[in-house]
Amino acid sequence: MTEFDSLVSQVPSDIRKALAEEYRKLESRFSRGDWEPASLSGGRFAEAVLRFLEWKQSGGTYTPIGTQLNRSAILSSVRNDTSVPEGLRFNVSRLAELLMDFRNKRDIAHLGSTPDVKEMDARLIMASSSWIMAEIAREESGSDAGRAQDVIDKLSKRAIPLVEEIGGELIVLATDLPAAERLLVALYRVAPGTIGMESLQNAVGYENRTRFRSIVRQHVKNRMVHLNGSNVRITSKGVAWVEANIPMELAI
Repeated sequence: MTEFDSLVSQVPSDIRKALAEEYRKLESRFSRGDWEPASLSGGRFAEAVLRFLEWKQSGGTYTPIGTQLNRSAILSSVRNDTSVPEGLRFNVSRLAELLMDFRNKRDIAHLGSTPDVKEMDARLIMASSSWIMAEIAREESGSDAGRAQDVIDKLSKRAIPLVEEIGGELIVLATDLPAAERLLVALYRVAPGTIGMESLQNAVGYENRTRFRSIVRQHVKNRMVHLNGSNVRITSKGVAWVEANIPMELAI
């Protein structure tokens, strides 16, 4: 999110960092189909958003990170202050409140729920968080409208995980990536678990078994993956590489 960070450079650095880091965690988990902690992650992101709104409304003061927020007081002040841009005053404040309610209340409904609603919730949380980030970028970009539009376009695209699970089988959807990168993406999806060599090859969609094993061995040599018999697992170095170099979702 370096583009976002530079667009909102006037926002206090700890708030910028919290927004970017929590959003990145949401993207990372969404790309892996890790729906379980979405409500918790969305709640942490919302706390950063509330601090941004508090800073914006007050003209420079906000609750330090690590200190308990007064959610009701912040929201009341923001919504009653007509000097706050309406997109922030109404829409962003309401979405932040929704994200916090998901964390505080929605998980109760998850217990024993049928059908499982975690994926549905995660998609709403991801979309809401992307919209908030785009709106903040728009409001804080000043005269740099062109760069702001680029960031907004990226954040507003429909997010699709790189890997889909169908009937218990993984399928890497990012067919534009080279096989070596699709391999890492598939392993990233199941991390910290392992996957069998044959299942991995099927997920990647690589037909030549000999060449595929050669790609795996090269990743093993570079310490990107670990091979134990026929089971393959991505290392922390491999995880870091994927997160630094591979977009966390497809866009259509």
